[in-house]
Amino acid sequence: MKRFIKSLGYAIEGVKNTYQSEPNFKIHVVAGLIVLSLGILLSLSIIEWGIVILLIGIVLTAELMNTAIEALADEVTKSYSSSIKKVKDAMAGAVLVIAIAAACVGSIIFIPKMITLIL
Repeated sequence: MKRFIKSLGYAIEGVKNTYQSEPNFKIHVVAGLIVLSLGILLSLSIIEWGIVILLIGIVLTAELMNTAIEALADEVTKSYSSSIKKVKDAMAGAVLVIAIAAACVGSIIFIPKMITLIL
């Protein structure tokens, strides 16, 4: 149990450090909080909540992984490397792809509910 608690502390520290140092992570956190608030306002179903929470988690996880890979790459070499650039660009692309997918799914869930609310 001590080992688990220690590991949990490291994980929380990683999220905290990323939040403090990475502007894009902050943007995703704020977007996630807005989506959660909108979900409460629009009374999402259980299935919709599951999808929304899962997608928020995936986007934040991708951003954490991107941060980790960038930090590791920067430790490997301080000078420019086309191979390292490809790795960093690919991970940033992965974050972009999942963020776009999440926005598309969010649109499918939220737009009809917002139209119903307005009309």
